[in-house]
Formats: sequence, structure tokens, C-alpha cells
Amino acid sequence: MSLIQELKRRNVIRVGVLLLVIAIAGLVADRLISDSSVDTESAAEDTFAPPEKSIGGAVAITSVRILDVEAGRIVPDQTVVVADGLIVSVGAAGETQIPEGARRIEGNDRVLAPGLADMHAHLGFNYDTDLPISEHELAVYLAHGVTSILSQGDFGSPIGARINGLAQDVDDGVLDGAALYTAAYVRGPNDGRDFQEVETEADGHAVVAASQAAGYDFIKVYHTVPEPAFRGVVAEARARGMGIIAHPILGLTLAENLEIGIDLIAHSESYTYSQFNNEIVPEQLSDAVDVTREYQPWIATTLLLEDLVLAIATGGDEAIETFMARPETRFVHPLVQEGWRERHFTRWQDPNRSEEHYRDTAQFIIEIFQALYASDARYLLGTDGPIVASVPGINVHQEMTYLTKLGASPRDVIRMATLNPGMFLAEHGVIDNPQGQVTVGSQADLVLLHGNPLDALEHYQAIDFVFSDGRVYDRVALDALLDAAAAANASK
Repeated sequence: MSLIQELKRRNVIRVGVLLLVIAIAGLVADRLISDSSVDTESAAEDTFAPPEKSIGGAVAITSVRILDVEAGRIVPDQTVVVADGLIVSVGAAGETQIPEGARRIEGNDRVLAPGLADMHAHLGFNYDTDLPISEHELAVYLAHGVTSILSQGDFGSPIGARINGLAQDVDDGVLDGAALYTAAYVRGPNDGRDFQEVETEADGHAVVAASQAAGYDFIKVYHTVPEPAFRGVVAEARARGMGIIAHPILGLTLAENLEIGIDLIAHSESYTYSQFNNEIVPEQLSDAVDVTREYQPWIATTLLLEDLVLAIATGGDEAIETFMARPETRFVHPLVQEGWRERHFTRWQDPNRSEEHYRDTAQFIIEIFQALYASDARYLLGTDGPIVASVPGINVHQEMTYLTKLGASPRDVIRMATLNPGMFLAEHGVIDNPQGQVTVGSQADLVLLHGNPLDALEHYQAIDFVFSDGRVYDRVALDALLDAAAAANASK
């Protein structure tokens, strides 16, 4: 049997169970992440006032097991002291000095781990520049243990200004939510959407200058951008110290794109057109490995997206209604849900493409990931949510689980969602302190878990506390954030 035939055979089997997986995914996520099924015996000992910004105070988290992401191990019986949003002390329980007056949280041998990051998200995404973005969206991420997101679909005025305003509100403690980093989205001329469009090299220079002035952290280039404009974007971004995220542009090979300058490839699927010209050629996977090894770009995973697209393309109206009926859909703004129906579902039910095309393409993207992962490519966890019915926060846990099904180890997946994002953000000067680790001097973006996620990633879903920028949220407070989001969306 040829490799292509084998890929087809495996797809038939996989798609056969896909709708069942979708049907139960919402129930599983809802049960594990946001209800009372967590072990409340130990949590009952913790008493707190409502979440508040700790100004100059300290919080001591005692008798915990620390998840050391870099070493891939658990460090037992530790006490961690947090003050002003930073980890100021880590040491053996009973030996670590706790500041006088510090708030104490008894860890009771639970696991203290870094908060998660989604490095390819789209805040309030449905292509409409007047979309009233819900502030609750960032809170939904936070309630699921996602303490940072990189929004890669930010628009020009007025919505881009609002997104960057939300980022500042989180920083200032005015708004409960995940820390928000933003990328200005740049497309080619006559794209037909309300993005910033560029055509010439001068356009490229100008759009970067304007984006930095507007408060964006990164520039994201779409594959429709002409080469001269791409070169202008890269040159200006390099001069200003801004990182480049990209769908590799059309007309150039992946190597040529990377030579000009891409720091983060926006999708795993980007390899299908930039390296393989939309052809399924498994025998050329080694070429992709060689190019990636030479240039060492970061790559956003966004792999569960391919299965969601496949479900829509092959499952028809039944798949769509299953998506819409999931319990966690209540956390998504109604206008975003409208965008799912009007744009995303119809886009991936293209009558000009066969089910076989969707199946073979999805499987080839998986094969690309597996080859690159085996060669130690640098991955960041990303979901592309809320595109294709992907629910903020929950989608991060689903992406993590899916990556392990594709062969990645829990240790590596955790690194993709914690330490690696911190490294990427630090490389481009976006953060001042280390992120994604439980070490002295690091940002205190943390979660307190029931079990060890190195044993099973599901433990990252059983969250008792989230610590974010000096604020402490217990389970009651986290559930209140989710309830507020659902109520706000229901009232729209």
C-alpha cells in the first residue's frame, strides 16, 4: 500500500469518530474545567476576599509541588512567595521566609505551574470593524488558566485601538483577564476586508511605523502582501525592534521568506503552500525539515483547527449544529458565533473541493508537524481561536491534548504553552521579566492544580487558583468570571 493510500485509510477511520469527539468535547471541557467536579476537600480550607490587586503586598503559596518546565520534573514540598506580580522567593517549605502580613495559601501538596499562553488567537474576530468586542473574552481565557494571549488578527482603527486599550486595562488592573499582546495585521492590496493594506516598499515602512505608534507589539503579514512591501515591512520592523509574524508570502519559497525575515510562522499549515505548493508530497518532508533547521523560526501549532475544518467539510449541517450546541459556546460573543455561520462554516464547505481533498490535506499537515517535531523545531501553542468554532481558553486545553495524540510528549506540549511563549516574547522585548516558569524573578502568572500534568495533561484543567499580575482568583472567583461572560453574551 502506498503512503498516500495509507493516509487516506487512516483518515476514513479518524473522521468516522470525529463527530462523536466533537459531541462530547464540550461536556468534557465543561465538566473538567469549570464545574464543581474538582476536589473541594483541600480547596475548602482556602478563604479569600474577592479578587483584588495586590499593591506592595505579598502572597505565600506554601507546601506545593512545583512544575519545573525546563527540567521536565516536579520539585516537591516548596513554598513560593509572590509580590507585585513577580515571584520573589522559591524554596523548601518550612525553610523559606514568609514576609510578615503576607496572605497565605495552603498548597496541600497541589501542583503550582506556569499559566498557559495562546500564541495565535483572534480577539473578537468576525471581520467587522464595528464589532463591540466583549471585555469578558479575556476573562474567559483567564478562568481556564490561560494567562497570556497573542492576538494575531487585530484590525486598524477603530477596533485595533480598542484591543490595545483592553491590553492596557489588564496591565493596569482595571480589567480581569489574560495579559494581551497584539499584532497589527497587514494584507496585500484590494484584499476586500478592513485590514491595513500595503503594495509598495514605502507602504511597508509606513505601516510598521503607524502600527508601533498605535501600540502594537508585533507585525503580522498575510500571504497576499507583495514582495516589495514585505521587504519594507521587515526592514522597518527590524529597525524598530518589532517581531514579524507571517503567513509566508506567495511567489517565494519558504526559504526565501525566512531569509527576508519571519520570526513566527503563523500556522503549521503554512508549510503546505510555502514549501510544497499545495501538493501532498510526503517524500519531500526532509526538505521542510532542512529549511526549518537552518532558519530556526518559531511555529504556531494551530493543529486542532485542521480537524475542526475537516469535521465541517465532511460532516455537513449535522456537524455545524453539533458545534453550535456545545455548552461552552455560551462563553462566545453572539456576533462571533454569527461569524462562524456566515463565514467560517460556509468557507469550509466548498463544493469545488472534495472530502478526499480535505482529508488528505489535514493528514499531510499532521505528517509535517510530526517530522518537524521530531527534528526539534521550535513550536508555540496556538489555536487560531475563535475561528472555526473554537472557544477561548477551552481551545488551549483541547489543542494540548490533540498534540499528545499526534505524538508530542506532555512535557514538550507544556513547554510549547508556557516556557516557549515566554522566550519568544522576551526575544522581541515585549516583556521585561521571564515568563512561563516558576523561578525567582519571573512573572507570577501561575495556576494551582490538583495533579501533575506531566503525568496527564488533563491535570492542567483542574484549576483551584489562578495568579495573574498580582491578583489572586480562587475557584469561586474564576467561576464568577465565566458566569458573567455567559450572562453578558446571553443579553446581546
